[in-house]
Amino acid sequence: MRSRKRCCASAGWKCNCAPTIRRLANAGWRCCETRARASADPVGPTRRRNCCAFTIRLRRNEAQLAAGRAERLQTSVHVTTRQIVLGVTGASGMPYARRLAQVLAASEAVHVHICVTNPGREVLADELGLQQLSIEAFLGQAADNATLYGPREIGARIASGSFRTHGMVICPCSAHTLGAVAGGVGANLVTRAAMVTLKERRRLVLVTREMPLSAIELENMLRLSRAGAVICPACPGFYMRPQRVEDLVDFVVGRVLDLLGVPHDLNTRWDPSGHGARSVDESEA
Repeated sequence: MRSRKRCCASAGWKCNCAPTIRRLANAGWRCCETRARASADPVGPTRRRNCCAFTIRLRRNEAQLAAGRAERLQTSVHVTTRQIVLGVTGASGMPYARRLAQVLAASEAVHVHICVTNPGREVLADELGLQQLSIEAFLGQAADNATLYGPREIGARIASGSFRTHGMVICPCSAHTLGAVAGGVGANLVTRAAMVTLKERRRLVLVTREMPLSAIELENMLRLSRAGAVICPACPGFYMRPQRVEDLVDFVVGRVLDLLGVPHDLNTRWDPSGHGARSVDESEA
């Protein structure tokens, strides 16, 4: 009798090896108490046979569960690369986009999926002199962990929610793209991928640069922020005492990488003791 104990006051016995009745029911096994109810002898041979058969089935089921856990663990080992989507649209600020793509592609733990809209290609030609767009031209070198998509490739995998990504950033994000995403219009691959990122509750970062902002654009930003997106204007800080234009670019790119959870060493973290911070009197505030 030590191998069995009462599982309820009305009828039935439960093996000590069974964690909970709920777990057994979810696993698809019938408890021995249901079979034993038909027996007139509550502790007779029928109940003992049912309990032994139940124990055998339980052990077999435990082995199947352990094999399933091992298979899932083995599968998860291969899914370690961060899939980041980078959308480039027709706003000024292409140095931000190129630097961000270079840093992402330089990381062995990241695969960056790049899509440039048609207006974005025109701005790339104006600001960076890129007449023919390719991974080598955009990054300055070849990269195996970078994929380039056309704006009309609506069937690309980044347009599907079943393709798991760690987030998306649109850099720079034009006012046109901002309004399209806020209105749920997936006219091209960039806006479609952004809509997928929002509906899958993943991180979406919008690096806006255009200014000044109208009430319509501000309302679009508020609407997207409430939907879960992060509005990250390309506003570099000067408390790091930048010496070059590249320092300003790295400041913005570093903040975007922080929002995406990608480690980097583009700039030092703020430390008041190392930057000559001074106290401010109430009269100066």
